[in-house]
Amino acid sequence: MQQAGYYERFKIPTGIEMRSMQLGMTILLMVLVGCSGDKTTTSPTIGMSKMADVLYDIAIAESYVEAYLSKDSSQNRDTLLKKEMDIVFNVHGIDSKAFAENLTIYKNQPERFQVILDSANERANRGRNEVFLRRVPKNANR
Repeated sequence: MQQAGYYERFKIPTGIEMRSMQLGMTILLMVLVGCSGDKTTTSPTIGMSKMADVLYDIAIAESYVEAYLSKDSSQNRDTLLKKEMDIVFNVHGIDSKAFAENLTIYKNQPERFQVILDSANERANRGRNEVFLRRVPKNANR
């Protein structure tokens, strides 16, 4: 009686069987990677306009903390900033978790994120111009 060889004993595929198996594994891997639950491909739950408003308000809150609240050395800057950000989130009807998730999603979509940042910046520029125009005396046009 002749003993079966290693390939026959353990049924290791050879030749065409091996290529078919490699192709199948490659396709399976591509499907798994394509269907993975990666958070960067999910849709944001906060719209771009609202996200721009939230970022603008956060910038204002940070400025407020830096300019006024953090001058008191007994206060912790991070605690003050967290309180102000919680107020911003409350005003916009979101929580910090939703904001963080959406920020991550938008950061992974550079074109959309740039539009959001540009919108927030434009709003800041409009606000600055309005403040400056109110301060200029009407007879200053000499």
